[in-house]
Amino acid sequence: MITRDLDSFADGAAPPTMPKGARVVECKNALSRSMLPGLDYALNPYVGCAHDCHYCFAPAVLSADRLKWAKEIGVRINLPGLLAKDVTRKKGTVGLGTVTDPYQPIERELQLTRKCLEVLKRADRPLSVLTKSPLVTRDIDLFKGMSKVEVGITITGHDEVLVRQFEPGPPSPQVRLDAIRELCKEGIEAYVMIGPVIPLVSDADIETFFGMIASTGVKRVMLDRMRLRPGLMDRFHALPVMTPEFRRTFDLNVGSSDFFKNFYLEAERLCSRHGMRLEQAF
Repeated sequence: MITRDLDSFADGAAPPTMPKGARVVECKNALSRSMLPGLDYALNPYVGCAHDCHYCFAPAVLSADRLKWAKEIGVRINLPGLLAKDVTRKKGTVGLGTVTDPYQPIERELQLTRKCLEVLKRADRPLSVLTKSPLVTRDIDLFKGMSKVEVGITITGHDEVLVRQFEPGPPSPQVRLDAIRELCKEGIEAYVMIGPVIPLVSDADIETFFGMIASTGVKRVMLDRMRLRPGLMDRFHALPVMTPEFRRTFDLNVGSSDFFKNFYLEAERLCSRHGMRLEQAF
């Protein structure tokens, strides 16, 4: 039980009991400068991510222990209080979830992301959200009260068995597609992020994949290439899917600019067919 007053919530609510495997992280600033195109500031309520996607580059970016990244989730418990102060002097678009998933499982209990959204809604700051979780639909009521907001859901492929190899923690692709459908139905500006593009996963029956995306009603798709960091190939090679034949093709294409270019051209064709706009991330 946390007994200290950490100014944890903007409305003055008492700090919650930390779930098992979580730890308190006190931060000095809520909004940090973002280097990502279109985003002025980054807001990350958690340190680490229980989704444990094998391709995740965030631990390398933050010089964090990859082995602890998914097992010891840091909770920036004083974030909403600091955010209420930051938004009075920091103007611009806020990116929610740039190096963690703001809707990972712990959010269901703690609602730290929702507390931050309440602050951003009152300040009416432009917001861009990225997640792999359908929990984002819980906050549609807050999104509707914002003048400028977009919500992206990452889906790297449609074959659940293949996707699960690289993303052991997040909900299934179909569940994420259903969340996109709900966002679109409610009039929220939404997009699908296919990032990173994974050889033999993202391009597995690509026509079916893009047809499923289009069926949600979304009008925008964003692609991001694979960014290889030290140790990632070792993680990939340890996956059960890596039969000799799979590994040969995967190794040939992962990180390849030619592979990404060809995927982009095919995605562009399919987006045009389905009336969707294609963009390249970062």
